[in-house]
Amino acid sequence: MLHTLTSSPSQSFLLSDCLPYLQNDDEIILMEDGVYGALCKTTACKQLKSLSVKIYFLKADVLARGLISHIDESFELIDYEGFVSISEQHVTQMKWA
Repeated sequence: MLHTLTSSPSQSFLLSDCLPYLQNDDEIILMEDGVYGALCKTTACKQLKSLSVKIYFLKADVLARGLISHIDESFELIDYEGFVSISEQHVTQMKWA
């Protein structure tokens, strides 16, 4: 399953709400304000790094917020083409907004 999160982890409980539903073959894309979860040394960043699922961040949203130099290097930034490609690989998707 593909999970997309659109709200900042510091402003909502979406990340915490999503965690119990994750399975090993799931993937997560953080977009819009969800990209704040990739900020170095934050609680959300540490939590995301501990997960056993693949996590992506939408590069356009990171750039739009001026966060590119503050994103933890362990996360993969994707463009819109990557977003579409990952979306096509998942029959089921859940948007956490």
